[in-house]
Amino acid sequence: MYHFYPEKTETVRALKEIILTIVETNLSEMPNIEPHRQYMEEVLSSFQRKVILTNGIYVEMENSLIYIQLTVNVRSVDMFMNDIQELQKRIYEEVKDIIGFNVSSINIKVKYLIDE
Repeated sequence: MYHFYPEKTETVRALKEIILTIVETNLSEMPNIEPHRQYMEEVLSSFQRKVILTNGIYVEMENSLIYIQLTVNVRSVDMFMNDIQELQKRIYEEVKDIIGFNVSSINIKVKYLIDE
């Protein structure tokens, strides 16, 4: 999905790390939303597999556009849509301010609603 020149791979990696940090920081500031941690299996060969614990945050970049996908758990069912919209707004504004690229989409998938 990347359409950057090979010499810019370090730049792309650095930008993705900055975006991941922005998303993680905003998630930690939201009291009712937490990242959904899940195990992903990566097949290395027919005999080797690697299991990775992911935090449910994926960032893709294409032609200076950024696509962010989050999988989260919501702790409080009351007003959770407002919390998700606030999270999207914060992420969009911070990425735009810090990096200057347009965020094309921020998809937030709610995996579990946890009513406490």
